Amino acid sequence: MAVWEPIVAAVAGTRPALGAVLAHAVPKLVTPERVVLAFGRGSFYAKQADTEAARSAIADIAERRLGARPKVEILETEVAQNAEPTLAKIEDERSRARLEATKRKALNHPVVVEALAVFDVKAGVPEVRVDES
Repeated sequence: MAVWEPIVAAVAGTRPALGAVLAHAVPKLVTPERVVLAFGRGSFYAKQADTEAARSAIADIAERRLGARPKVEILETEVAQNAEPTLAKIEDERSRARLEATKRKALNHPVVVEALAVFDVKAGVPEVRVDES
């Protein structure tokens, strides 16, 4: 993922729709010689990534990042999307972690702690809603 993530970010900078598609790929192999991406069988994302224009765009960015132009291969598998992480799943986890950290920070703020004491909140943690923006 450490090699794949900056490639996807660079693709998204020039072709946002393709970048969004690639966030759902499972990078099986990312080397200067080959980039092998797996998608769930029959997925919309696989169809979008498996075009000459998309493979060429991926190869262009990968060449700049890896120093050689790789051959780009798109695979469709039964377990790709469920068994292995994608950048979309990782970003989802990061977003949830940021949200939970914000909630913890809010609950530990001195004003909130004092308010909870004033209102005698003893039965667990109150519901905290955080605006994600």
